[in-house]
Amino acid sequence: MFDIDYLLALQRFREATDDVLSPFLMSVSDFVIGNFTILLMVFVYLCVNKRWGYFMLANLFGAGAFNNLMKNTFCVYRPWVRDAAVMPYGNATQTATGYSFPSGHTQSATSIYGSIAVIFKKHKWVIALCAVIVVLVGFSRNYLGVHTPQDVVVGLVEGLLMLWVSDRLFKWIDKNPEKDVYILIIGVAVSILFMVYTIFKPYPIDYDKLGNIIVDPEKMKIDSFFYGGAIFGIITGWFVERRYIKFSTDVKWWRKVLRFIIAAILIIFVFNKLLKPELITILGKQWGNLVSTTILMWSATIVMPLIAKKI
Repeated sequence: MFDIDYLLALQRFREATDDVLSPFLMSVSDFVIGNFTILLMVFVYLCVNKRWGYFMLANLFGAGAFNNLMKNTFCVYRPWVRDAAVMPYGNATQTATGYSFPSGHTQSATSIYGSIAVIFKKHKWVIALCAVIVVLVGFSRNYLGVHTPQDVVVGLVEGLLMLWVSDRLFKWIDKNPEKDVYILIIGVAVSILFMVYTIFKPYPIDYDKLGNIIVDPEKMKIDSFFYGGAIFGIITGWFVERRYIKFSTDVKWWRKVLRFIIAAILIIFVFNKLLKPELITILGKQWGNLVSTTILMWSATIVMPLIAKKI
């Protein structure tokens, strides 16, 4: 199989070079999934351009939900499950426990940095830089042995497709602002259907040599609940802010800095350290993720805009 042979060739290169590139590519791989990405979008949304912020949010979480839908539909196992000769770098076998196809890291990189490229499309150097980041992230997933080439390619296509759809959707709503209620209805319906599909679809149950489930469907559903809450929170928050709050980013620089500091404290400390763990303890990992993510999106799209109007 070409895909496994390709990963084994990269693995032999890693071994021959004593993993000299692996820590760097691991850092590149993890770059798109941490607090930096969320804070970047919040900064753009609250301090730079509200429409750009929504555009970035829609692409990241819209494509992320589609990626999760694909994973749970095709249920493709990781490369080292398919061939025991594949040995990923580091502790990937413990951390990358879900389905393999498509690559969520590649999709996330394409969504966020593709959004930046679209926003600054008049600047070729920005487009080039964003393209380099996306390619590096995609390649890192192969190099580290956690995804096959087809996982990466489809993750890239997902991100690009969502960029195309959201770009046209935002242009349509710009021309038809009174029809935002249609977006609200469709978005809520999609989030509900997404959750129903995730909960009731059948999943394969296979075991390894030690008798452990290779991929636990209940754990895979956690990400689905996360994205279901994200879509519902973003759509409803967007509608409320658009109709009733209408905050502006056209303020003095010190007010922008204060907005961002308050938002960062709410997200990193209040939400991540206090609220989310408490909700997961009370409601369980699945429903706790759905409720906490919905609250996070409402905090970004409703609470912070209300605060921003006072600052």
